[in-house]
Amino acid sequence: MIIAGVWVVTISINIRGIIVLISVFASMNINAADVSYSAGLLLAQYDNVNRVQNPAENQKNETSYTLIAAMTAVEDAANYSVFIDGNIRSIDYIENIAPDRVTGDLTANLIWKIKPGQFDWILNDTFTQTAINPLQNNSPGNRQNVNILSTGPDYTIRFSATNNLIFSGRIENYLFENNRQQVLNNANNNNQQTLVSANNNRAIFSASWSRQMNSRLNLSINDDAAIVRYRNNQSFNNYDRNDVYLGVNYSSGLHTLDAQFGFTNVRNELTDNIQYDRYLLSVTRASTRNSSIQLSYQDIATDTGSQLAQSVSGGANSNSISTLASNNVFVDKTLRVQYIKAEISGGFSLDIYSRDRTYASLLPSLLDEKSEGVVLTGNWNLERGNSIVYRASYINTLFVNISSAGRDDEDYIYSINYNYRLRRNVTIGVSAISSERQSTATQFSYDDLTFTLGLTYSSL
Repeated sequence: MIIAGVWVVTISINIRGIIVLISVFASMNINAADVSYSAGLLLAQYDNVNRVQNPAENQKNETSYTLIAAMTAVEDAANYSVFIDGNIRSIDYIENIAPDRVTGDLTANLIWKIKPGQFDWILNDTFTQTAINPLQNNSPGNRQNVNILSTGPDYTIRFSATNNLIFSGRIENYLFENNRQQVLNNANNNNQQTLVSANNNRAIFSASWSRQMNSRLNLSINDDAAIVRYRNNQSFNNYDRNDVYLGVNYSSGLHTLDAQFGFTNVRNELTDNIQYDRYLLSVTRASTRNSSIQLSYQDIATDTGSQLAQSVSGGANSNSISTLASNNVFVDKTLRVQYIKAEISGGFSLDIYSRDRTYASLLPSLLDEKSEGVVLTGNWNLERGNSIVYRASYINTLFVNISSAGRDDEDYIYSINYNYRLRRNVTIGVSAISSERQSTATQFSYDDLTFTLGLTYSSL
């Protein structure tokens, strides 16, 4: 019954994408793809599952069990290619302190090579989670599934081996599980919260002329256009946007440089039209054969949908979700330094950043924020396939429009996970996760210690 329940909920959310995928696959002669799958059970013990400041005695300890099914499929044939990576999770909270949940993560990509190298048809589906209200703590009741379906053609005109013109078009649908989503604004210092539908449809068009100047330098001129229409256009800005920018890519083997310079025009239906400058610069240096350091800065106009479509935020054993819940355009200014080292025995990455996000909403937005963060992740590969994975992070977030002094949150997260290979296909994993928030809005301060025990069967 649990497995059946999982599939019923998943199909109801992804029905459009699944019908299209089945229709396309039915018309193809598909050979055996490279498929791997896994199934598992995860037990978790929480000190403060709802992440409240002072939980009542009967609201402190919660236990959950999660059934997990995951699959990865890869196939690259002459006239099509397929990539599917996803998992389904059915979470049951025994004490009913938190609501039971069926969720998952999916990245699916299908390319129909109508005329290989020149004319392709693309179908993408992304299924992930985001917060319902990003100002509330990340509790199980503050999460919603979101499905993003995108389809359309890519067409390439090759003037020569180094001179190409690429046209692309997409029709996209964004469907949020919580159809009445929080919109947060600040009017005359009075916090206002209204519930509206954030579901929307988009039409995306782009043209890019690319010129390979030599073996190291590539230049491109790009024009991207988007038409965004919300189901509730009284609270969200319907808008059209146009990005025109010059792209530069340089690679010498030791150094890599990516840069963009241009502008973004946004024509709003409910507010004044706005023009933003567009800057992006990334410099990467390979310090050694197994390590690299990257310095990047971006100042671009973007939105929640574009951010969610680029990456799946969670995972089969992850409690992290995206906190982007407003679909209005926002300006993201981010300065970041990343160091990555990878070896056979293990590796680690260090990510240090400073970010400023400003939303183009009808009123000064409560979501406007300034943040700084340090995130360390790594792993040790032990003998016989055993491993240790660790993570430590500190993130300071200031919501500048909440009260006269703003709201200042400091988040500390530490986790360690040990995976023991019991058999070739069977792995046992244990982990401890410490989460703490210290906030000037004291009702949002909390601490939680979570222990997990997992058993996984994998086809690999």
